Amino acid sequence: MPKNLRHTNMFEINLIKNQIQNFSDRAEALRGYL
Repeated sequence: MPKNLRHTNMFEINLIKNQIQNFSDRAEALRGYL
C-alpha cells in the first residue's frame, strides 16, 4: 500500500471522527437547552 494512500485514509478517518465529535458536542448542547 503506497504511503500517501494510507495517509489519505487516516486523514479521512480523522475527518469522520471530528464530524462525529462535533455532532455529539452539538447534541450535548441541545440537551442542555431542553
